Amino acid sequence: VLRQVHPDMGISNGATAILNSFVNDIFERIGTSSYFFVAGLTFVAVLRQVHPDTWISDGATAILNSFVK
Repeated sequence: VLRQVHPDMGISNGATAILNSFVNDIFERIGTSSYFFVAGLTFVAVLRQVHPDTWISDGATAILNSFVK
């Protein structure tokens, strides 16, 4: 894309490696967060099916929120 926008400019191998590492880290963080979020939602769904009349306590909500962070 850089060559299409600015054909006379380039980027060093070191800068490419830094940007690659940054993008990989961001994708890994998004994936990890979404995994824990889905796991928490699954736990809540199962809990509600097993005990439909039970509301989720503040303690359980705090535990689930700790996984999402």
